[in-house]
Amino acid sequence: RDSSRDDLLSCIGAIRYWSDNGGGSEADVEVEAALDAKNKAIHENISLQYQDVYRKNDDPKWLREIYYHKLLSGDKNIINIFGGYFRSEIFGAGEYWFRYKKNFKLALWAFSIAAKFGENGAFLRMRSASCLIRTGGRHEGESAFNKLIEEFPQAKHIVSSYVDSLLYIDAFGTALSILDKHQIICTDGPWHAVQFGRIYMGLHKYQEAIIAFKTQLKFESTPIAYQNLARAYHKIGDTPNEMAVLERGLGLHPTSKRLNVSMAALLERIGNPETARDILLKIFDDDPHNGWVIFPLIKLLCKCNDPEKAINIFEQVHGKIIPEFLRDSIQSEIYIIKKNYRDAINILNSRVQDEHSVGQKLEAYFIWAMDVDDTGERIVIAREGLNVKVDEKLTNNVPGLFSIGKLAVVANEHEEYIKIKDRIAAINPDLKDLQEFARSMHPEWVL
Repeated sequence: RDSSRDDLLSCIGAIRYWSDNGGGSEADVEVEAALDAKNKAIHENISLQYQDVYRKNDDPKWLREIYYHKLLSGDKNIINIFGGYFRSEIFGAGEYWFRYKKNFKLALWAFSIAAKFGENGAFLRMRSASCLIRTGGRHEGESAFNKLIEEFPQAKHIVSSYVDSLLYIDAFGTALSILDKHQIICTDGPWHAVQFGRIYMGLHKYQEAIIAFKTQLKFESTPIAYQNLARAYHKIGDTPNEMAVLERGLGLHPTSKRLNVSMAALLERIGNPETARDILLKIFDDDPHNGWVIFPLIKLLCKCNDPEKAINIFEQVHGKIIPEFLRDSIQSEIYIIKKNYRDAINILNSRVQDEHSVGQKLEAYFIWAMDVDDTGERIVIAREGLNVKVDEKLTNNVPGLFSIGKLAVVANEHEEYIKIKDRIAAINPDLKDLQEFARSMHPEWVL
């Protein structure tokens, strides 16, 4: 059987699904190629009917239907016409998966099919290389990028794509070396400023990240530019500047989801969970599958003494949450609400151990320890939390340090508390939250 024909059938199935529903998944594009004689005749008749429609209305979309049903009728000659005519649509399918669905495995699949039918320009090769790096083929992807850069040394967008791919897999040091090698600097443009900011955030060099994101804002006053800068201030515990940046951003972009979600998170941290909850509920009503909204909303509902609503929301949408990688994090929060702390920690252990999963795990241990009445058991749980492996780079991250410091206080580990307190003071001497928490449990520790 012609494997190319099967690939094309699958891809046209994907195109048809997007046209009708605006989305797709791997299961949606598994089109059955083996049809019995009756079905082949039906598709031949359908194709003839579409030809009549096309004669009356020359919209190219009818050509797509003609060729689709011709293929399903078993007409192998049509494959030659189809390959050339739909090559751009197949590439478009890959772009859709790449840019909007962030499904790089399926995007690579579509780009590979487009390449079989003669689409082999620099842009497609760049996209394929990017997908390779993002789907586990880093060596092959980097080799492809290096070949492209050698062929097109002045094409800075290829270098940018290379760097973006490395950032996706958290290869921050390599990304920085690529920018340095090609003499790209932060002030070369807004996208480069973002790249430097993301690199420094990944390397936990937050002061450098703040400078990069301020540079980005000089180029563009977009919602994401304000959010990036606010996040950098959050990492060093600079709440006043974080608030000021978000307020300026919301003044220009009052309906921005990302800025409203960031403001809700900040309001929750400074003791105004009800207002934060109301902000997120309004966004959730308009965008009920957005994981970046659902994650903080579930935590806020619990803090506002409405755990049942949090559980109900999760049960309604858990299989539809986008992006998918947030589903485990949100499931962990549901386990915490149900006091299934060990399950919450186990699900986080199954994830990549980045600063987000580690930070969430530390907080899970803290909540678990504080939920136990027996002092001895509480200390045991907190000490288990202190044994969580934390990347040394996270010692520049104030929220992460605060989580470790709280566990040290609960675990009655005075030396660890002093070490963390001094580390926070070296980053932000005005921040006294850890001392205040320690005072509530060990007043003798705080002079």
